[in-house]
Amino acid sequence: MNKEGQAIECIGFMTSMRGRLILDQALSLAIRELDKVEGAMKQVSNIADMEYLRDSFCGDMKGVSNLIETEEEKANYLS
Repeated sequence: MNKEGQAIECIGFMTSMRGRLILDQALSLAIRELDKVEGAMKQVSNIADMEYLRDSFCGDMKGVSNLIETEEEKANYLS
C-alpha cells in the first residue's frame, strides 16, 4: 500500500470508536504526565493543544478512558 493509501486507512481508524478511545487514552496520559513538570520546562501550550484535541475530537470517549484508567490503577494497587 502506498503512503496515501496508508494515510486514508489511518484516518479511517482514527475516526472509528476504537481509534477515538485510543487517542483519548494516549492524550489523557500524556497530559497527566506533562502536567507534572514544574517551572519553565512545563510545556503549557502543548498541554493546551492536547486538551483541545482530546476534548474536541475524542470528547465522547472521555468517560470510557477515565474508567479504564481507574480500573488499571485499582489493579496496580491491588497487585
